[in-house]
Amino acid sequence: MEDDYFIEYDTLANVVDALIKQKYQDEPVPDNIKTSREESIKRLDDQISKAFFNNLTDEQIAEVKKMLDRDAPQEEIHEYFYNLDIDMSEVIAKTIQEFGTDFIGADHE
Repeated sequence: MEDDYFIEYDTLANVVDALIKQKYQDEPVPDNIKTSREESIKRLDDQISKAFFNNLTDEQIAEVKKMLDRDAPQEEIHEYFYNLDIDMSEVIAKTIQEFGTDFIGADHE
């Protein structure tokens, strides 16, 4: 399951856990938030991957599709992304900030 993530699972989990802690501070964390933690982790990962793909050119997207079509190893795909002229850390940071703002601002459920 953890292999299905665009970003390392532990990194995503740490971000979501920190957001939960920040949102609820000294309040008890509601049970539904504890159970939806995995959904939040997956949602964050989805948002990061979408933001990253939105920064790709049509040619880069075509290349990624070719790799996926031939079932290229995940390491090869990650290496391709690493070598692109995209500041992935900036994309990730911006997406985490947006996700965090939405997460913290959402009503306590």
